[in-house]
Amino acid sequence: MAISSAIVLSACGGGGSSSSGTATPASVDVTVTPSLGKFSTGCSVEVRKSTGELLGSAPVASTGTAVVRIAADYAGPIIAQVKGAATGCTYFDEATGTDKPFGANRQLSAITDSVRTSLGINALTNLSAARLLDGDKLATGKTTDNIKSENATIQLMFQVGDMFAPPTLIGSATDTIDNTQAGKLAAKLAALAEIAQTLSKDVATLAAELATDIQDGKLDSIDNAKLQAGLTAAINKLADATSKPALLDLPAGTRQGARRRLRSGTGQADLRRPAHQHHVDQQRRGHRIAGRAERAVAGRLQVRRRCQNNDRQPPPNGEVRRCIFH
Repeated sequence: MAISSAIVLSACGGGGSSSSGTATPASVDVTVTPSLGKFSTGCSVEVRKSTGELLGSAPVASTGTAVVRIAADYAGPIIAQVKGAATGCTYFDEATGTDKPFGANRQLSAITDSVRTSLGINALTNLSAARLLDGDKLATGKTTDNIKSENATIQLMFQVGDMFAPPTLIGSATDTIDNTQAGKLAAKLAALAEIAQTLSKDVATLAAELATDIQDGKLDSIDNAKLQAGLTAAINKLADATSKPALLDLPAGTRQGARRRLRSGTGQADLRRPAHQHHVDQQRRGHRIAGRAERAVAGRLQVRRRCQNNDRQPPPNGEVRRCIFH
């Protein structure tokens, strides 16, 4: 939804106006797209400030999206969460092709450093939120810089350009994905459903487990083989005939970087080698340096011997030989 169409102008006298007579916007509509597959109308979405204060809420519509109206003068980080319910809230499981309950104890979260008028919530956004949130609010000590770096790292891990963009929603066995950014994001999210099925669990359970797994800065639950197999299965199942050949190039080019440890408190992938590997590397560097030193000494000795041999014979034509040793 374009920003211009998302701004709701206040009624006469309700929100005031500028001296030029232009109405001051009173609220902004945030279109939220939750996805584990398409969510049903029995689910709801809440949007909060970083402090946990509720900005607005709305039920999920038949489109699979929720339009949440928030105050236009708020410009800080926002936390968006899709909430389950005891009854009536389901999502379409893309691996099994069936609707699965999303119970009252379930939720998925997303957090951005500023207001977005279009915002997705999914298993990937839930990963970064898990390292940023304390309940429904930003954890003590976390800043907008932390939000940016955590989100960027998860996107890097799964090689996704914008995990907050709305994916193509799959709500039935006849829905398909195409070779667009929305379709590619949907394929990577559906890959998690395929992985969950191989583990004999639903994707909502897997998403919750991944959020716990990443607390120590690593994802041990998924490796390249699992991700690529899940992605291939999802594309074969969901892609339209025209897009399938191009989309099937995704798995081979996807290298899951989530096994990199995150530096504590930074949300950035720590590419440093383990301590034991540092020791090995230092030994190798020491050997290389020693080898170069030995070769240098041997070279100087060869020069010295040549000079000594040459000194035994007078230089021709009055030539002056000079050998300098260090």
